[in-house]
Amino acid sequence: MRISMKVRNPKILKESIALNGDSYRSYANRIEISYGYLSQIINQKANASPRTAKKIANGIHMEISDIFFATGARKSKTATSSAQEPST
Repeated sequence: MRISMKVRNPKILKESIALNGDSYRSYANRIEISYGYLSQIINQKANASPRTAKKIANGIHMEISDIFFATGARKSKTATSSAQEPST
């Protein structure tokens, strides 16, 4: 299963970055992710990995859970095939 993190409220994230005195570009550089990826995360066009979500949250001195919630595809339970009994 792959876990990804989705932004809870883009407006709060945008305001937090601005209140920290950063532009999106300078913030992305400071936390060492690409500007394009940060923009996609903020605009909910991409989800962040847990590692990237932690970088974003730490950069604005917030908890991950204040900004993101976990999403991910669950592995489907596949039935194991078994030999069928012959019908009589």
